[in-house]
Amino acid sequence: MRVGFFIICFLILLLSNKFIAQNEAGIVNQEKNKKTFKIAEWSDPKKASVMSAILPGAGQVFNKKYWKVPVIYGIGGFLVFNGIQQNARYLLYKKELLNVLNGGVSQDGYSAEQLTLLKNQSKKWRDLSVAGVVLVYVLNILDANIDAHLKTFDVGNDLSFKVQVQYTPDFFLTSYFLHTYQYGLSLSLKF
Repeated sequence: MRVGFFIICFLILLLSNKFIAQNEAGIVNQEKNKKTFKIAEWSDPKKASVMSAILPGAGQVFNKKYWKVPVIYGIGGFLVFNGIQQNARYLLYKKELLNVLNGGVSQDGYSAEQLTLLKNQSKKWRDLSVAGVVLVYVLNILDANIDAHLKTFDVGNDLSFKVQVQYTPDFFLTSYFLHTYQYGLSLSLKF
């Protein structure tokens, strides 16, 4: 009779502790979800990406990373300016090459081979500038999307990383006078 009473009391105590722990965990999870929801309201990755696709830099402003906007426009503006300048040189060298091939003389005194090299080099730099502008545009969209995703990334106090050296006696190799141990490395990641 007494044993049954102690078992019932023990089960009630065990279940009540489990219920309290689950209830506390539920309250903590609800608070975390409220925080995450508040953050997720203004950090929509799809909206940031669309805004950056329509107007480069708008997604960065939406994510409140204002310092990135001058970087985007500075690099993009330099590449556009360089592309326009290289296209003008390409057209100039192409016109002079046609003039030299038709029996005329170059204004700067270049030969046909030199003009061909200069024309090809200007074309290459123009094409690289266009590719750079496209790359800056795509990176602008990706940056806005990734930055909006990282707004909801939780870096709380729950994260820990522990490295421990463990050793245990090796009973198979242990003799009466000689004690041997097995050593190991333990890595614990808690999140």
